[in-house]
Amino acid sequence: MSTARSATTTVEIELDRRAFAYWDITRDDWTVAAGRYEVQLAENAHVPVASVELDLAGDQHALPLTLDSTVSEWFGHPSVGSALTEAMAAGMPKEQSEAALADNADSMRLVASMPMRQFLGFLPAPPTHEVLEQLMIMSRSDETALVA
Repeated sequence: MSTARSATTTVEIELDRRAFAYWDITRDDWTVAAGRYEVQLAENAHVPVASVELDLAGDQHALPLTLDSTVSEWFGHPSVGSALTEAMAAGMPKEQSEAALADNADSMRLVASMPMRQFLGFLPAPPTHEVLEQLMIMSRSDETALVA
């Protein structure tokens, strides 16, 4: 009586980020979405013989800012946030800007979901239109930023 033995084979396939990417029409570039992926090894399209699941962090890109973006998106933007804070502080007396920075966390909770366009109306010395335009341009060219 003979016993059938199945052979075990180890397969190693290197998959770069492009293997998990899709074409993002809003960025006009390849993007990897965060999530769980299943990689299958198969005899054909209908007969998988092995699989492994992977959790990928995905690409993290900041969204381009507009005046309709929220205050939270503006201040949370990795490169625009600090530049916006500086621009706003430049239009205030020193004591007022220091007080505003100290109260920033509480104030942010109140206005976080407000569109920037509306928020500007509440500021005693809002950034100029030119400064805001430059910051919006900066947000479109930042490819290393995190999603708010």
